Amino acid sequence: FEFIDEVPPGATAIMCVFKLTVKWNKDGTLNKRKARLVVFGMLQTYGVDYKETFAPSSQVTSVHLLLCMAVQWNLWVYQADVVSAFVNADLEETVYVSLPPECSRKPALLKKSLYGLKQGAHAWHKASDALMMSIPNMQKSQVETCWYYIKHGDLIVHVLVHIDDYIIATNQPQWKE
Repeated sequence: FEFIDEVPPGATAIMCVFKLTVKWNKDGTLNKRKARLVVFGMLQTYGVDYKETFAPSSQVTSVHLLLCMAVQWNLWVYQADVVSAFVNADLEETVYVSLPPECSRKPALLKKSLYGLKQGAHAWHKASDALMMSIPNMQKSQVETCWYYIKHGDLIVHVLVHIDDYIIATNQPQWKE
């Protein structure tokens, strides 16, 4: 956030709320308490607060194919979930938010995406794609836009991205580190 004194004329600050969640273990004991700041994306205006909302996601048939390949080629398979994925994505648009009163009375300019923003998934996909393509020898499938792979020497790695989840299949288990 970048706190500002007031929202510029013609712009609107979108409301935010804290979503508080309590996670319980199966035996009824407390696991953890979670707090997430969520933006009321339904208050955003197309062309003002956002331009693009589309974000590709892997298809179920691609997951099935990757798992079949893993069995056929005797690959190790891992699943990874990116914690606070959307918060790791930079925003291209100028978005002002009105934080809950317990945080601040001043409006703020968002620098990173938050859950609830219409462009959140799109911003995260761009960040995730840039990260994947920064890995040496990584290539992107021409058929499935969320499938990345490395075939370099003896190394085989396939990564399938589904929003903020990754399925990794590799012949070298230490690669996941």
